[in-house]
Amino acid sequence: MEIDHCEVIQLELKYCERCGGLWMRECGSENRYCGLCALQIAEYPTPRRRGPKPGLSRNRKYEVNSDGGRGTAVCCEGGTA
Repeated sequence: MEIDHCEVIQLELKYCERCGGLWMRECGSENRYCGLCALQIAEYPTPRRRGPKPGLSRNRKYEVNSDGGRGTAVCCEGGTA
């Protein structure tokens, strides 16, 4: 008896990013969770998008007129104070 066709699938060892268990996935796949965790995560509700946060926008220039009417450009960039 001869084998007419032989299909080779390359696998790699991967740890589940949820439970930490080891499992095999197809090379090049982007799956991050084992089969059981993938099913459980699929049951989670989809997150709702939040609107923009109130306050000053970053990376915009504002005119400040506090020194006798002369305007001074202030650049407000994100960071820590």
